[in-house]
Amino acid sequence: MATQLIMTVGTNALPIWVAWYHLKGKLKQPVKVQFIYTNDTEPQRDSLRRFCDNAQFGTDIKTSPGDPSTVRGDIRKQILNCLDQKTTHLHVHYTSGTKVMGVETVSAIEERIANKACLNLETTYLDPRGDKGPRLLSRTNVYQEDARMGVKPTLDRIANLNGFTPAPFTHEYWNREDSRWIRDEKLAPAELDRDQEADGNNVIDSMRRGVWGAMDPTHFEYAAYVALNQALEAIKAANSERSNYRIYHNVFVRRTSADQRDRIFELDVVAVLGYQILVVSCTLETGPAAIKEKGMEVILRSRQLGGDEAQAIVLCKGYSEITERVEKELYDEIGSAGRPLRIWGTNKWIKLQNEFKQYLRNDLHWH
Repeated sequence: MATQLIMTVGTNALPIWVAWYHLKGKLKQPVKVQFIYTNDTEPQRDSLRRFCDNAQFGTDIKTSPGDPSTVRGDIRKQILNCLDQKTTHLHVHYTSGTKVMGVETVSAIEERIANKACLNLETTYLDPRGDKGPRLLSRTNVYQEDARMGVKPTLDRIANLNGFTPAPFTHEYWNREDSRWIRDEKLAPAELDRDQEADGNNVIDSMRRGVWGAMDPTHFEYAAYVALNQALEAIKAANSERSNYRIYHNVFVRRTSADQRDRIFELDVVAVLGYQILVVSCTLETGPAAIKEKGMEVILRSRQLGGDEAQAIVLCKGYSEITERVEKELYDEIGSAGRPLRIWGTNKWIKLQNEFKQYLRNDLHWH
């Protein structure tokens, strides 16, 4: 008995890796992996081959993203006509790739094995909308109720699977005042030290008392980090299975193929929940235009780093009527089926840790 695991590859490699991680030990052994990809998704296929540790790979199939007859023909020739005699199970995972790739792959296999009792077919999909977190499920079975569970929170792997590289790296930029290139060594993502945590707690204390005044922007970021970390620790204390998270301050990122002078971006606070990315962007701006610009930037950057399931929060100094309006405008413009972005203003400051805790529990189902 053996399983042929067939996975369609799209522009986001992370959910495919997550599916492989959970399926590899639950399918009939041994498991051979084949990827179905296109010219445009060859880099994602290559990343998956690097990060699917100890996988036994078959010959991958390059096909068309949109021509049904081509996809069907490729599946017949390169999978169904080349099955190992020991193969008793075919398993298609179709979270990624085009609809044509998923539909034609499954239908071609169903057609060919219709009268073959010796072959079984199962399909799975990673559903990010589960009421207990993102679920890995088939037509008849839930393989993993929350696909984040058990996954080691590794920022490098998540970024690399999405085509980006976090610091440390060297960045060069043009300094107009001196008319010369500046060489800047960007450090690895950091966790706050005791002094920084103390500064963050001081800001949180000021928030609770409503004494805001002039606030240091960096200490404001520390406060966001501390409050989010306290919320995560409180959830972990109630459920030890929620210990697979990491949180960082000052995460510098650039495209994997970039050179030293290409653009980089910086994220203020990043939490990794298993494999899901949560970014908190901090600003002391109060006007709707500036807050909206920050929101557009952080949702783009969070998705670049963490893929489609990434979530983002803008923590700002705007009043609730402004933040609610900006959030609604951004929701309409993003056009997402979910709510991947929140805009939090001063009404959230008084009980910031509790706000994070409720958000993690109710919105991200991290509890």
